[in-house]
Parts: sequence; C-alpha cells; structure tokens
Amino acid sequence: MVLWRGHGRFATLFKFLAGRFLANPDSVLDVERQHAVWQWVLQRRRSMKLKSLNAWLKLSAYLRGHGPLPPTEELTGYVTDFRAGLRAAVAGANAADGIAPGLRADSMFWRRLNLTAAEAALLRVDARDAAEPARRTFEVAWANYLRWTFARGKFYSFPSLRPSQYLYVAENKSLAGREARAEDDAWGRSLSVAWFESQEVTDEGTVVRRLDRISAEDLTTMLSTLAEILHAAGVPYPALGAAATARTVEIAMENVYADTPRYVHPAEHLWQEDDAWTCLLREPDPAETKYLAETPLEDLTNMTLARPLEIMKGVDRRAAWTRTKADLLAALAAP
Repeated sequence: MVLWRGHGRFATLFKFLAGRFLANPDSVLDVERQHAVWQWVLQRRRSMKLKSLNAWLKLSAYLRGHGPLPPTEELTGYVTDFRAGLRAAVAGANAADGIAPGLRADSMFWRRLNLTAAEAALLRVDARDAAEPARRTFEVAWANYLRWTFARGKFYSFPSLRPSQYLYVAENKSLAGREARAEDDAWGRSLSVAWFESQEVTDEGTVVRRLDRISAEDLTTMLSTLAEILHAAGVPYPALGAAATARTVEIAMENVYADTPRYVHPAEHLWQEDDAWTCLLREPDPAETKYLAETPLEDLTNMTLARPLEIMKGVDRRAAWTRTKADLLAALAAP
C-alpha cells in the first residue's frame, strides 16, 4: 500500500511506521531515498564532474541528517585540514603512472563512488552516444559544432532575418532526459532561445526588447533545434520531396549553415523600468570567427579544426574531420 496517497488519509500511519523503519540499519526507506537521489542525478546532471558530485552528495547528506551548517568560525579548521588532505591526494594522483593524465583528477573519487577505472572512463561519454555509437557521425559532429557557435547569453543576427529582429540564446547545452527517437525522426539537440526586436537606433547602437512581453520581468524562451532556428530566421526548408524523412530534412538544413553568415552582437543590459529585458546591441562580429578565436586550444574538437581549414583553404570538412588533431593543427599552420 502506498501510504502517502489518498489525499493524506494515511499520513498519521506513515509517520508512525517511518520512525520505526528508519531506526533499523539499511532500512528500505533510506535505501529508496538514496536510489531516488541517484535517479535524480542521472536525469538532471549537466556535465557534473566527480568532484562536484562528491561535494553535492556529502553536503546533501549532512543537511538531511544534521540541519544547517555550523558557523564559519567552526568550519575553518575542518576546511584547512580538508584542503591539506586534498593537496596530498592530488599530488598522489599526479604521481600515479598507471592512471591516464586525463583521469587523474577524477581518480581520487573512484573509491568513494565505488567505480572502477573502466567505469569512470564511461562517465566521460554521453550515455546516449554510448548506447547508440552509430549516431557519433559527421552529421552529429557538425551539429555539435554549430550549437557551440551559439554562445549562451549572446545576441545574433542573420542576413536572411529582418534587420529589426535578433536571436537571443538563453542556453546552448542539451537538456537531459531526452526520449529515444527513431532513426528517421529529427533528433537535433535543442537550444533555449528568445526573439528580440529593435526599439530604436542610437549613436551607441541598437536598443532591442523582447518580442514576447507578456511577463514584466521574466524572459519567455522556447526550445528550438538548429534547423528550426534557421527556418525562423527566414531560410526555407530545402525541397527534398515527399519521401524525405524528418532527419534528412534536418541534416540538409544544418548543412545550409556552412554558407549562411551569422553575426554576434556585444550587448549591454539597460534595465529599463518598463521592460527589464531591454538591451543595447553594438556593432557585430562574425559569429564563427569569434568562436574559433576565443575557443581554448585544449577544447578544440576535430570539427572545430576542420571548419577553419574549409573556410581558409577550401578543404572539405567531411574529409578533414576524420584526420587526427595533430594533422589538422599542422595543416592549419602550413602556409
């Protein structure tokens, strides 16, 4: 019987039994609570590192068991000792020749989370990609590259879009928990976006405000794939015939980005009283050029290296994408 259903009819019985269950070691309620916590973490994680996961689990357990944290002056000694122990653990991990350099920072938490080295390596891979390796294709790599050229919190414009309209990217990361889809379905990852319109043009730039101003303070966003964004910007879907699948149309639309310039605008929040989401946009920069110039070398993917080769030297990005990073860097450095 599920005690908490029935409009609280069994609340008193639940409280009576809960105390007795929790008094027993490894009680079913405690185990189910931990199971629920892990389910939530797996569904909601957003590139969470093991260090962050460890800290979150420990703090959550303490807060549930003991209430608020002690005052800062009581915590200072514990924090000092912990940081000394952490430095020693980091030094030990860095000295471990049997652990790959990219896994050493996480290795300190493997025993705590009951992970083997092989299991820890799997955590670095998106679970959907591990389950469906066939989807790690050129098309997926190209879509991921395009998605990262739309930076979070930035404004964009397209030549195909009306000059008075702008795209704002609220979030460019994938949302967790997407359902599995058939091979013919469109399964491009969505961005959280909002559309803005020009209010006035000044000597300093263009003042813009939200198209959807139903809420006085909150920004109303929508989830749109790359193909949907480009179509909303005025680019028609390609005529592929009635037999074309949704996935085929989506891939064709994403390929149009290769020849579609887009621009990113430096923005300043004006905080006007009548609309908290009023911003001043200044002269734009080419979005791809800015992304490539600002991306750290260690974050460059094969596609991020293949794309400038295509732009500057006419190399086919589909062929260049399969080369090693060393080869791609050498090709970019060559005259």
